[in-house]
Amino acid sequence: MVSYSVEPNQSVQPRTGSISIGGAVTFVIEQDAKSCHYTLSEKSINIDSNGGEFSVSVSTENECQWSAISNDNWIIINSNSESIGDGPVKFSVQDNADSEMRTGSMTIANQTYTIVQKGKAQCSYLLSENSKEIDESGGEFSVSVIATDECNWDATSSANWIHIKSGSSGKGDGTITYSVDKNQTTTQRTGSIIIADQTLTINQSYLDCHYTLGEITNRVDSAQGQYSVEVFSQNSCNWNTDTSEGWINIVSGHSGIGNGVVTYTISENTSSSSRTGIINIEQMQHTVIQASPYSASVVI
Repeated sequence: MVSYSVEPNQSVQPRTGSISIGGAVTFVIEQDAKSCHYTLSEKSINIDSNGGEFSVSVSTENECQWSAISNDNWIIINSNSESIGDGPVKFSVQDNADSEMRTGSMTIANQTYTIVQKGKAQCSYLLSENSKEIDESGGEFSVSVIATDECNWDATSSANWIHIKSGSSGKGDGTITYSVDKNQTTTQRTGSIIIADQTLTINQSYLDCHYTLGEITNRVDSAQGQYSVEVFSQNSCNWNTDTSEGWINIVSGHSGIGNGVVTYTISENTSSSSRTGIINIEQMQHTVIQASPYSASVVI
């Protein structure tokens, strides 16, 4: 009888050996390969409807070969599909445009790796208000967005006098802060902020201009001369001056913004009676009464 021992096979390949007995008989010994053991860092993953890039790790002995196969066309393996020893499997999942959840898998080293992807949320959006009335002074304001948790939204202004200060984009509920410039025109204006499929309409009132004159009536003698009248109004209010009287000539102040002065001259009155002329300054009238040279006196 011949006794013998066999060492452990540390290789993943089978091997064959032999013993010669008396130079005539050969005893063949066949030894199986070392078994490979595979472990995945996780057995499954849950992801949202937008998909993305992911990875899972394989752990095994150094010489052990393994492969990775996608079982669904919306799961794409980005790394090498075959490897040896420890290593990652990098993969991407496409966007799920359907509202229903879906389940797919990869086979990695003869093990099943399960991928569960949420369906696309059916988005709905509401605003805390859909219209805003603002006076001419403008200011800073806010509007709340009420949206489905997974739904993204953007906010854009339709007018260069409406500015998004914060909350130009978001996901789910949120708040948009915006500012409105002062309206320095004399007409009402309308703009909007578009938020997802909702519209916030902004109506801004116009600058209501008021005008007053330093004096309404100017009584002068018959001689030619130069005079002036002050105009008072808000800083952004425009005004214009005109007259149809041939003996009154506007020297300066044909137009202005806010407070100003209109300077005018009058020619000599050579007639036997006094005369009256009007200077129109925006919504006001400045009356000039010129005495006749034959008048006994001029009351000022």
